[in-house]
Amino acid sequence: MAESLSADTALHYRIQPLFSVQKRNLNEYVFAEDNTGTYRKLSCLEWNNGMSFSIGAKLEVSWHGFFVSVHDIEALRGRHGAMYDSDWLELDEVKNSYSVSDNSLRSSFTLGVETGYEFPSGYFSFTPFTAFDYDYLSMKASDGYGWYGGTAYSRTTENVPYDSKDAKYFRQGELRSIDYAVLMYTLWTGLDISFRPFSSIELGIRGAVSPYLFIDAYDCHEGGYRYHDQIQGFFSAYRYSVSAAYHFCRNWSVKMEYSWGICRTVYGTDSCSETGKGTRGNTGTQSGFSSAVKALSVGIEWKK
Repeated sequence: MAESLSADTALHYRIQPLFSVQKRNLNEYVFAEDNTGTYRKLSCLEWNNGMSFSIGAKLEVSWHGFFVSVHDIEALRGRHGAMYDSDWLELDEVKNSYSVSDNSLRSSFTLGVETGYEFPSGYFSFTPFTAFDYDYLSMKASDGYGWYGGTAYSRTTENVPYDSKDAKYFRQGELRSIDYAVLMYTLWTGLDISFRPFSSIELGIRGAVSPYLFIDAYDCHEGGYRYHDQIQGFFSAYRYSVSAAYHFCRNWSVKMEYSWGICRTVYGTDSCSETGKGTRGNTGTQSGFSSAVKALSVGIEWKK
């Protein structure tokens, strides 16, 4: 948040290296139309990232209460959590397939810009802001095992529950890998409230809602099909945070922030191309996406 500059005409700068630990879950859905014309859940891939670590930096320039900031945050690669794949082949409550794979985070970064204006009022300050984030996330599910009760696998050649004795079990490592990449473009608007009870202590709370977001997602099955989802949402994502900062000298401070955010289920189109054939077309299904993230970050800030 920008520093109050009501009596100062000079430009001010803030530089803040960041370190954070976060837990992020993404849900990738496929919905199909039943015989009543209602879209019901056909498939759900739960990409659970577990705990991952990120590093980044934020730069802010302010003048007369106006500010513009940019930030870049990148996650460290590694195996984090698992991917859970479920299918409801008859579009009812019976789960016919269920598998579990190791989830590897291959690449993840966020680039963002934010602008706003601070209104100081005694011990408080109020800062409405607008922001834009570009997020890229790439993961790989591999070394999986699971139970398949579809007609192609069950002993009865009919759809059976995944936990039925007639479902086929695949041992760990027998399932093909899946690559998943998500590109998310999110517009935010929100309010930051700061309270400074002492000159060295600053407490903050902020909330934001996304008027519009667009998602480009690619799901690639090893040796099989490549699915492309295009999804948009209106007022579907929200994020909140609480923070505390200690100003230990004039130009330096340390800040800790806890944030959490959600994107409720949004819907879009789903197209498909087959590996090696180059054919492409609409699958006749509807894609979906939802997510949740929690993060704890610590940063040291220098300002001038």
